Amino acid sequence: MKKLLLLVPLSLAVSGCAIDGFLAPPTTGTTAAAPAAGMNIPAFIGRIEAARGSALGVAEKAAVGGAVQQTRGLIDAGQQRFLGAVAQVSGLDTGTLGILFPPAAQPVSQSEAVGRLEGRLGRQLGGTETQAIKAATLLRNNSLSSLKSGLAGKVGGMVGLPGEFVESLFPLVGL
Repeated sequence: MKKLLLLVPLSLAVSGCAIDGFLAPPTTGTTAAAPAAGMNIPAFIGRIEAARGSALGVAEKAAVGGAVQQTRGLIDAGQQRFLGAVAQVSGLDTGTLGILFPPAAQPVSQSEAVGRLEGRLGRQLGGTETQAIKAATLLRNNSLSSLKSGLAGKVGGMVGLPGEFVESLFPLVGL
């Protein structure tokens, strides 16, 4: 049964069926971050194949799709940690903050984060609050950058293409 549960989503992904969020970690319903952009893994793989000049094998497609989905899960988890940290400082719920800040795969500047929060709260943040928001934003952005570059290098190494090229395709998978 376990093999079937692993093979069905993998087969769907390799065959080009849309399985957006199917393998994503479950959410508890307590947070409402901005929805992730669509994960068009078949289009991503198609562009890789076109650039490479040859089709990927089934195992390669599965490895690429799995790496993208795993990274997306890590990025989403990082966004939830960021929203939780900002919620502790601001007193706002994570659902409100999820709407206030950009999607998990998009960086946000520290000053923009502070400005958005101050605008929502209708007041200026104190020095300690500002430092905490800036620190959470810096951690979020550094994690995002590291995860994206790691994925680009990993996929590039798997398929024999430069990581920079692979990273240029990330909008296809919502990264």
